[in-house]
Amino acid sequence: MQIIPYDHRIFGPLHQSMGRWFHEPLLSHDPADRVWFPAADVAETEKEFTITADLPEMDRGDIEIQVQNSTLTMKGERQSARATDDDDFHRRERSYGKFSRSFGLPDNANAERIHAKYDNGVLEIHVPKIEATETAPKKITVG
Repeated sequence: MQIIPYDHRIFGPLHQSMGRWFHEPLLSHDPADRVWFPAADVAETEKEFTITADLPEMDRGDIEIQVQNSTLTMKGERQSARATDDDDFHRRERSYGKFSRSFGLPDNANAERIHAKYDNGVLEIHVPKIEATETAPKKITVG
């Protein structure tokens, strides 16, 4: 059997296309089936982690944030603007529907002190870090 070497000129574009297919929002003709993934940034400072997500045209009450088993999940649903008889859309690109984004929390995250704020369509979730305490090394005897 002959082994064919990987040629990034041939397989690279296919790999990129497949990656986009798995990471882009699913499009459906039925608005009830639409799923979208809000853009999010994760940053770290000396004292905390910050997750910033774009959630335009949503109310605070439509956003749910929970932590379970070291995983922070934000979810909600952005409602579509209702079209009227006068609307004659040539193109609709804005995403609507349910969303869910999950982020794994590191060991030094203080899940008990997480707080969030929502202003002008931007959600900020602040995850404080646990204060590192240095302990003296403990000598273990081999028995």
